[in-house]
Order: sequence, then C-alpha cells, then structure tokens
Amino acid sequence: MKIKQITDVIERFAPLAWQAPYDNAGLIVGRPDDEVHAALLAVDVTDEVLDEAEREGCDLVITHHPIVFHALKRFNSADMVQRCVERAIRRGIALYACHTNLDSAPGGMSWYLAGQLGVGNLRVLEPSDADAKVGFGVVGELPEPMAAAGFMRLLQKELAVRAIRHSDIVRDEVRRVAVCTGAGASLIGAARAAGADF
Repeated sequence: MKIKQITDVIERFAPLAWQAPYDNAGLIVGRPDDEVHAALLAVDVTDEVLDEAEREGCDLVITHHPIVFHALKRFNSADMVQRCVERAIRRGIALYACHTNLDSAPGGMSWYLAGQLGVGNLRVLEPSDADAKVGFGVVGELPEPMAAAGFMRLLQKELAVRAIRHSDIVRDEVRRVAVCTGAGASLIGAARAAGADF
C-alpha cells in the first residue's frame, strides 16, 4: 500500500486545511508514492518510537504532534528533532502528523474525549470562520448536574490517571462542560462565553 492511500483516508476525516496556521500537520518525511508495509502510531516522534518502528519493521510512523514545527537549517544531530528526522530519512521511515486538523475535525479529539466523559449535546466551542461545524474544543451538557468534586473523580476514573491538577473550584455543581484536548488557554474566554461550569 502507498503512503498516499493511508493519508487520503486520514485527510478525508481531518483535511489539512483545518489545521491552525502555526501547525505543520501532514507528511513531514517521505513521499506519497512510497510503499508502506507496516505503520506505527504514537503521540510524538522520539528516539524510542523510532527504535520500536525499526524493531517492528515499520516504514511509516503516524503521530499526533509533528516533529518539525519550525524550519530546520541543519541536519547534524545537534538536537532531538534533527536527530530523529535525519534517522527517519536514513532508515526510510516516513513521518506523518495529524495534529490540529484532527483536533478541529467534527468527531475528532475533543469530541471523542467529551463523549468518553458523558458530555452530550455537543457543539464547537470556537468555530472556524469558514465552517461552524469545524473548530477547536467542544461544549455540551452532562445528563444530570453533578458535584464538581464528583466530576473530577469521573475524569480521574475515565482517563485512568492517579492525579488531576486543577484551578480553584468556582462552582459547586457542574452541568455544562467545555472540553479541549490541546493546551486550551486560548479557549478560556470562549468557554466562559458559552456558560461552561467546568
């Protein structure tokens, strides 16, 4: 199978045009017509991920975060990004990232997490200028109001984490929830405007 056959499927769900202006989603290393026999999925390209790709015979690594955000001026292994890109090129491993285009896709990352937490009646928190169904974050409602501390315990259980860091609790009860799978600081105003409790 060719890389293009795989990336076409991904990009039908999350077109590259939906990525944020600062992003670098898409095929970073490799050619669309290169053959793929096995692929590895990861959050980031790291030395350890490339170790696994080589060990498992993968010639494509698909990550959420792009390894290259800024132009590279050298390939001399001076840092992790240069080292990994150079290694991928030498070993014939293609690198593809699906980042903010997946974050902003209807049914993408924020939608999935909200569903996992039982948040329904979802709508985009910060729609794009071109399409109100596409954008960053989602906001929706829980089936029933619940105590803020209880919602945090639900988060902890559903995400299988031992600790949750949070700001001061400003409402005792949670019903409307805003969800963003990225950093999210830029969406705080939109969450407030949407009347989110959490």
